[in-house]
Amino acid sequence: MVKAAKTTKRITSKKKTAKTLSWYEQYKFMGSWNHRKVSDDFIEKLTETMMDYFEDRKNICVFKFLNDRGIVYESFRVWTKRYKELDRAYKLVKERIGSRREELSIFKDHNANAGSLAFTLRKYNPHWRDCLDEESALKLKQSEKGSNEVKVVVIEKFAEEDK
Repeated sequence: MVKAAKTTKRITSKKKTAKTLSWYEQYKFMGSWNHRKVSDDFIEKLTETMMDYFEDRKNICVFKFLNDRGIVYESFRVWTKRYKELDRAYKLVKERIGSRREELSIFKDHNANAGSLAFTLRKYNPHWRDCLDEESALKLKQSEKGSNEVKVVVIEKFAEEDK
Protein backbone atom coordinates (compact mmCIF):
# COMPACT_ATOMS: atom_id res chain seq x y z
CA MET A 1 0.00 0.00 0.00
CA VAL A 2 1.37 3.32 -1.04
CA LYS A 3 0.70 6.26 1.18
CA ALA A 4 0.24 9.62 -0.40
CA ALA A 5 2.79 12.08 0.73
CA LYS A 6 1.43 15.11 2.37
CA THR A 7 2.42 18.28 0.72
CA THR A 8 2.15 21.63 2.30
CA LYS A 9 1.33 24.45 0.07
CA ARG A 10 2.98 27.64 0.99
CA ILE A 11 1.01 30.58 -0.04
CA THR A 12 3.29 33.45 -0.69
CA SER A 13 1.80 36.76 -1.36
CA LYS A 14 3.44 38.76 -4.03
CA LYS A 15 3.92 42.36 -3.22
CA LYS A 16 2.61 44.66 -5.86
CA THR A 17 5.36 46.67 -7.43
CA ALA A 18 4.74 49.89 -9.21
CA LYS A 19 4.82 49.58 -12.95
CA THR A 20 7.77 51.36 -14.42
CA LEU A 21 6.62 53.56 -17.23
CA SER A 22 8.42 53.60 -20.53
CA TRP A 23 10.05 56.83 -21.61
CA TYR A 24 7.22 57.54 -24.03
CA GLU A 25 4.52 56.86 -21.43
CA GLN A 26 6.24 59.16 -18.99
CA TYR A 27 6.81 62.06 -21.40
CA LYS A 28 4.13 61.70 -24.07
CA PHE A 29 2.29 64.77 -22.82
CA MET A 30 5.36 66.98 -22.61
CA GLY A 31 4.07 69.15 -25.45
CA SER A 32 0.81 69.86 -23.65
CA TRP A 33 2.44 72.16 -21.05
CA ASN A 34 1.81 75.04 -23.44
CA HIS A 35 -1.92 74.45 -23.31
CA ARG A 36 -2.49 74.04 -19.59
CA LYS A 37 -2.02 76.61 -16.87
CA VAL A 38 0.45 75.43 -14.29
CA SER A 39 -0.24 75.87 -10.60
CA ASP A 40 1.69 78.12 -8.25
CA ASP A 41 2.64 75.07 -6.19
CA PHE A 42 4.14 73.40 -9.24
CA ILE A 43 6.20 76.50 -10.07
CA GLU A 44 7.39 76.78 -6.48
CA LYS A 45 8.42 73.10 -6.44
CA LEU A 46 10.13 73.45 -9.83
CA THR A 47 12.06 76.51 -8.61
CA GLU A 48 13.19 74.69 -5.48
CA THR A 49 14.17 71.58 -7.45
CA MET A 50 16.08 73.65 -9.97
CA MET A 51 18.05 75.45 -7.27
CA ASP A 52 18.90 72.16 -5.55
CA TYR A 53 19.90 70.52 -8.84
CA PHE A 54 22.36 73.27 -9.76
CA GLU A 55 24.03 73.24 -6.35
CA ASP A 56 26.05 70.35 -7.74
CA ARG A 57 29.01 71.81 -9.65
CA LYS A 58 28.82 69.07 -12.28
CA ASN A 59 25.39 70.18 -13.47
CA ILE A 60 25.87 72.91 -16.05
CA CYS A 61 23.06 72.32 -18.55
CA VAL A 62 19.57 73.77 -18.15
CA PHE A 63 18.24 71.83 -21.14
CA LYS A 64 19.15 68.51 -19.54
CA PHE A 65 17.42 69.52 -16.31
CA LEU A 66 14.24 70.41 -18.18
CA ASN A 67 14.40 67.39 -20.49
CA ASP A 68 14.71 64.99 -17.57
CA ARG A 69 11.44 66.38 -16.24
CA GLY A 70 9.60 66.36 -19.56
CA ILE A 71 9.47 70.15 -19.83
CA VAL A 72 9.88 71.82 -23.19
CA TYR A 73 12.29 74.78 -23.05
CA GLU A 74 9.88 77.17 -24.82
CA SER A 75 7.22 76.41 -22.20
CA PHE A 76 9.74 77.04 -19.45
CA ARG A 77 10.61 80.44 -20.96
CA VAL A 78 6.90 81.35 -21.02
CA TRP A 79 6.68 80.41 -17.34
CA THR A 80 9.68 82.62 -16.51
CA LYS A 81 7.81 85.56 -18.05
CA ARG A 82 4.72 84.83 -15.98
CA TYR A 83 6.31 83.93 -12.65
CA LYS A 84 8.90 86.40 -11.37
CA GLU A 85 10.31 84.04 -8.72
CA LEU A 86 11.05 81.39 -11.33
CA ASP A 87 12.65 84.05 -13.55
CA ARG A 88 14.93 85.21 -10.71
CA ALA A 89 15.93 81.62 -9.95
CA TYR A 90 16.64 80.97 -13.64
CA LYS A 91 18.86 84.06 -13.87
CA LEU A 92 20.72 83.00 -10.73
CA VAL A 93 21.21 79.49 -12.14
CA LYS A 94 22.54 80.94 -15.42
CA GLU A 95 25.01 83.09 -13.47
CA ARG A 96 26.18 80.03 -11.51
CA ILE A 97 26.66 78.09 -14.73
CA GLY A 98 28.48 81.06 -16.24
CA SER A 99 30.90 81.32 -13.34
CA ARG A 100 31.63 77.59 -13.54
CA ARG A 101 32.23 77.81 -17.29
CA GLU A 102 34.44 80.85 -16.76
CA GLU A 103 36.55 78.91 -14.27
CA LEU A 104 36.78 76.00 -16.69
CA SER A 105 37.91 78.23 -19.54
CA ILE A 106 40.42 80.23 -17.50
CA PHE A 107 41.99 77.39 -15.54
CA LYS A 108 41.47 74.74 -18.25
CA ASP A 109 40.27 72.16 -15.75
CA HIS A 110 38.91 68.80 -16.94
CA ASN A 111 40.43 69.23 -20.43
CA ALA A 112 37.93 71.97 -21.23
CA ASN A 113 38.10 73.76 -24.57
CA ALA A 114 38.62 77.38 -23.56
CA GLY A 115 37.60 78.74 -26.97
CA SER A 116 34.17 77.15 -27.01
CA LEU A 117 33.53 78.00 -23.38
CA ALA A 118 34.47 81.64 -23.89
CA PHE A 119 32.07 81.78 -26.83
CA THR A 120 29.16 80.49 -24.71
CA LEU A 121 29.90 82.66 -21.68
CA ARG A 122 27.97 85.57 -23.18
CA LYS A 123 24.77 83.60 -22.74
CA TYR A 124 25.36 83.13 -19.02
CA ASN A 125 27.17 86.22 -17.82
CA PRO A 126 26.12 89.83 -18.51
CA HIS A 127 29.74 91.06 -18.24
CA TRP A 128 30.87 88.71 -21.01
CA ARG A 129 27.86 89.74 -23.11
CA ASP A 130 28.85 93.42 -22.76
CA CYS A 131 32.43 92.57 -23.78
CA LEU A 132 31.22 90.71 -26.85
CA ASP A 133 28.88 93.58 -27.81
CA GLU A 134 31.73 96.08 -27.46
CA GLU A 135 34.04 93.91 -29.55
CA SER A 136 31.36 93.50 -32.24
CA ALA A 137 30.74 97.26 -32.32
CA LEU A 138 34.47 97.95 -32.73
CA LYS A 139 34.75 95.44 -35.58
CA LEU A 140 31.71 96.95 -37.29
CA LYS A 141 33.09 100.47 -36.89
CA GLN A 142 36.45 99.39 -38.28
CA SER A 143 34.89 97.66 -41.28
CA GLU A 144 32.71 100.68 -42.04
CA LYS A 145 35.68 103.01 -41.71
CA GLY A 146 37.73 100.94 -44.12
CA SER A 147 35.01 100.65 -46.76
CA ASN A 148 34.07 104.35 -46.91
CA GLU A 149 37.60 105.67 -47.01
CA VAL A 150 38.86 106.85 -50.38
CA LYS A 151 42.34 105.64 -51.13
CA VAL A 152 44.58 107.49 -53.54
CA VAL A 153 47.66 105.79 -54.91
CA VAL A 154 50.39 108.00 -56.39
CA ILE A 155 53.07 106.35 -58.45
CA GLU A 156 56.09 108.62 -58.52
CA LYS A 157 58.36 106.66 -60.76
CA PHE A 158 57.59 104.17 -63.42
CA ALA A 159 59.94 101.32 -64.05
CA GLU A 160 61.95 102.07 -67.15
CA GLU A 161 61.37 99.72 -69.95
CA ASP A 162 64.38 97.93 -71.35
CA LYS A 163 64.61 98.23 -75.10
